[in-house]
Amino acid sequence: MEYQRHLYDLLMEAGREFGIADFGYRALDSMRLEKAYRLWGADMSADYTPLEAGMDRFVDFDKGDFIGREALLRQREQGVERALACLVVDAADADPHAFEPVLAGEKIVGYVAAGGYGHTVGESIALAYLPTAYLEPGTQLTVAILGERRPAQVVEQPLYDPGNERLLS
Repeated sequence: MEYQRHLYDLLMEAGREFGIADFGYRALDSMRLEKAYRLWGADMSADYTPLEAGMDRFVDFDKGDFIGREALLRQREQGVERALACLVVDAADADPHAFEPVLAGEKIVGYVAAGGYGHTVGESIALAYLPTAYLEPGTQLTVAILGERRPAQVVEQPLYDPGNERLLS
């Protein structure tokens, strides 16, 4: 702990030529929502499988036996019943945060896992687990924010830099 400030100063000096700057957690959260990066405890938990969370590319089914392998293989074969979707919300002056209901007509079909404003894309973003019938980009839904239903549309994810060109440049 006693070297924390010294380490910070060294990092800032080394990054000066690259334009290093301090940023806060809300900025980090905004950027991760734009890239649809999952966060344990918000978008991922023991309640959802890696297939439902869109993380199947990180599951090595060929590495041998592991806890849950057979259940995941069955789910992969049968298909998921729900998955994490990205929505753009016409949120007016209050962005979704978490646990707001997502509705199709009068029926609640899911809840926002995480949400906020994407400053780079200029949109209010919500990540929500939805039944497969509502996952198609362009699907029109509503999100209840502070008691008011706001129009929402399922979109391709990620919203920002889908080809990872910025990340890999």
